[in-house]
Amino acid sequence: MFIQGPVEITTTRLNPHVDPTLHAWGWEVPVDLFLAALAAGMAILHATVVLSGRQQRYPSLIRWATLVPPLALGMALGALFLDLEYKLHLFRFFTTFQVTSPMSWGSWLYLLLSISTGLTALATYTRSEPIPLKRLAWANLVLGVGLVIYTGVLLSSVQARPAWNSPVLLPLFLVTGLLSALALAGFWSRNRTERRSFAAATLVLLAAEAVLVLFYCVHLATSGASGSEALALIMGGPYTAAFWSLVVVAGILLPALLEMQTWRQRWPATAVAPALILVGGLALRFVLVQAGQHLSV
Repeated sequence: MFIQGPVEITTTRLNPHVDPTLHAWGWEVPVDLFLAALAAGMAILHATVVLSGRQQRYPSLIRWATLVPPLALGMALGALFLDLEYKLHLFRFFTTFQVTSPMSWGSWLYLLLSISTGLTALATYTRSEPIPLKRLAWANLVLGVGLVIYTGVLLSSVQARPAWNSPVLLPLFLVTGLLSALALAGFWSRNRTERRSFAAATLVLLAAEAVLVLFYCVHLATSGASGSEALALIMGGPYTAAFWSLVVVAGILLPALLEMQTWRQRWPATAVAPALILVGGLALRFVLVQAGQHLSV
């Protein structure tokens, strides 16, 4: 008689859809977060100019800013669609509203801001106002702030990810969303006075971003062992080079130097600083999304 001995089973539990130490989000999510913040930031800028009655001072912003949010939100939803496991279920985001779900809030903010900015573009280019422009501006302002904050809440609400679980992400994403919008507006502006105003506002926001990045690092350093481990990812770990070269140097320091010279009218305004700011904003979201998935508690 043959008697089979005990069978040893070894499992590494490496399931890419379950194990929290493996990456579940690819490039689609940081692209989605960046485009959503860009759209929201542009909507906020446009609404601020309209509500303050300074349309004549910012002609290129008024002319082009209304087109950016619907296009950027469309591309953001495209990136989100690519990330979904069951793509045919995309419509379900808009068939219900769950108060406690950040994704549900985000889905409806995407939709409502697309509608309000689309109506604003229609009013701007056809010179007909089915809805008064200032009412649309208030809607764009509220929805824009809500959407850009949502992009921070989506990450910071995940307590199991130390690199994400920080209240600093909310204001950081708001500031970088506004910076990206100003940078994009700087590409098409040919008005010297307008471009100088953009440079002044950009310098203030870059200083705010630098302070928030510092606060983010301090928060991680003072959040116990898990926070220190998350900080180590950008302080000598695998994301150090990307964070300090793309986010801090290319995304904050160099643009600040260039915009300072533009504001002082020592150097002519170029597309270099806006391009660096856009690269820095996108790199920030890539680093945060990937670093957050690298470590869990």
